[in-house]
Amino acid sequence: KGELLDTYGNVLVSQGYDVKVFNLKDRDKSDHYNPFAYIHDTDDIVVVAKNLIKNMKDDPRQKNTADPIWEEGSTSLLEALLAYVYFEQPPEMHNMNSVMELFVLMQHRGLYHMAPDKTAQSIDVSLGMRMSAFNIPSIMKICEDDTIHLEELASDKKVALFVVTPDTTTAYNFLAAVMFQQCFQILVHSADNREDHCLPRHVRFLLDEFPNIGMIPDFQILISTIRSRNIGCTLIYQSIAQLKSQYGDDWGTILENCDSELVLGGGNNPESLEFFGKQLGKRTI
Repeated sequence: KGELLDTYGNVLVSQGYDVKVFNLKDRDKSDHYNPFAYIHDTDDIVVVAKNLIKNMKDDPRQKNTADPIWEEGSTSLLEALLAYVYFEQPPEMHNMNSVMELFVLMQHRGLYHMAPDKTAQSIDVSLGMRMSAFNIPSIMKICEDDTIHLEELASDKKVALFVVTPDTTTAYNFLAAVMFQQCFQILVHSADNREDHCLPRHVRFLLDEFPNIGMIPDFQILISTIRSRNIGCTLIYQSIAQLKSQYGDDWGTILENCDSELVLGGGNNPESLEFFGKQLGKRTI
């Protein structure tokens, strides 16, 4: 949704902020985000590949009950494609469009022989279906280069980044999940390379409708370690059930690392009412 952008965007501009917008709803009004702009080694490639594969399925929260070879095979193939583009192609070709071109070229030339033919073909089909969003012209355009400059969030510059996701589909939210993960990595790395291991300006993530941005891998670890780096998160949910559904067994760790909880009514969800009721306990006011 774009309500926060509509309400506060111009206010922040008037206060001297450089406002960036990653708009997956109205993509012709979006800044551009290129994951390759923040890839520096093979570790970064592995992180991006795993995040994309995890979030480019219908429901990233759903446990995979099929043979793991399909997801693991798709991940390995995507890692290889990302690595080839990053290490073998010139800088101007470092984007997801080049990855898709290479993937299509691979189908015609049969370069993938790591598995038996039928298995390899099934992995190709699996990856092709997951990556199909990158064939959409508007997605291709906003991923061809980078104007967001996530590294500026780690500086003393006044920067605000709005991420707008559609409220009628989650088809493109995988890009938001990858961007948030890369953003956290950049901020933590920048803080760790300072003498005080702390960012010069506090960075606050106001994650409204947090379940709708996809699943950030290892978020339960991130939220427990970023506070000392001058980074904070405000997570906004409709119910406890959403948090449990999104992060499974790690939901308790995430909640325990939130030092304050603000409850704006429990609605009709009995689980949320019971949870916060037990926390409040019995008392007379």
